Amino acid sequence: METIRQSVERGDEAGREPNAYWLTRALPQSTRGTLLTAGAVAAGLYVSGFVGAVLAGQSGYLRETDFYLYALGAFFEVVLLCNWSARYPRLWQALNARTGEGERLFDVPEDRYREVVDRGLRRVYRLDGPVALFALYHLFIMLVLFQGGAFDHIRHWNLVVVNLLGAFAVYLFFGHLLLLRDVVALPVTDVDAAADRFEAVIDFGLLVIVEWFPAVTVLFAYVFETLYGAVSGGDRLWASFLTILLGGGPSGATAELLLLLGFTVVGVVAFVATLLLVHTGLAAARRRELRAIRREYEEFYELWKAESESTERLATGMDILERQQASVKAARTWPYNASMVLRLGIASQIPVLSLVARVLTGG
Repeated sequence: METIRQSVERGDEAGREPNAYWLTRALPQSTRGTLLTAGAVAAGLYVSGFVGAVLAGQSGYLRETDFYLYALGAFFEVVLLCNWSARYPRLWQALNARTGEGERLFDVPEDRYREVVDRGLRRVYRLDGPVALFALYHLFIMLVLFQGGAFDHIRHWNLVVVNLLGAFAVYLFFGHLLLLRDVVALPVTDVDAAADRFEAVIDFGLLVIVEWFPAVTVLFAYVFETLYGAVSGGDRLWASFLTILLGGGPSGATAELLLLLGFTVVGVVAFVATLLLVHTGLAAARRRELRAIRREYEEFYELWKAESESTERLATGMDILERQQASVKAARTWPYNASMVLRLGIASQIPVLSLVARVLTGG
């Protein structure tokens, strides 16, 4: 049978985007390949800035902290994209794969399931979404962060690359949420086992979210090590929107702590959002299943009262339905485990701990 990945890769048929899966074909599928690719992009970004600085006659490039932060930020973003690329196509195929009993998770024809997933994948793999997001974000930076100043620093090239990679990461995550919403709306065959099957989807989302925290750490290290000091020194070109937003309020480490806490909450909320989507869908499926059992039980009960059939057969049927009802009521609708919570808890401490370490070391 043709896999979901193969069906999307076929190109223009049924309205599919011709550039679908261009990213997964380009990025490596192994851990070693991921690290090598991320390292090459980060090194290439740094070297390109160095060459540009030399050609522009700008000295002191190797002493500029923000260029190292750009390279590190690009490294994290490429690792995220590579991990997403390697796992994402197989994720949805495995979700509805037949179990040992030959049963699929969703109570719809396989073609219907593939139609829903393919539609979501086409949306995820479109180029115009992340490019438009990047254009709007970068326009915001030009007009607000740089106050419309000319891009006459070599560092702006690095900023463009990091922002473009970040736009892809953000767009892909929201596309993932929309696809998850559509899939969860499908009826399931076994409410008892559904949460276990969806744990793989939640774990994938956690992979992306865990990598969010070091990326935020690098971003704010750059903002407060470079932009905040430049604004304090009166450099209007580097007038930071964040500083303008804070106005006369908290500054320095206090402001960075508040912002890091805010973005840490964003990461945690993103994890909870994926959980909530699945929980809402599975809870609705459980209610439907309970209603169906209740209707069937009432039919048996009416027959039992009328004594129109064998009392023993009806009693056996009602007993089976009662056990089914108890099993469905006990079914999990929150697809997570202790390992997920532990990883999220540890990763979410990275931004604040990095700030504490810099303050204690006088950084």
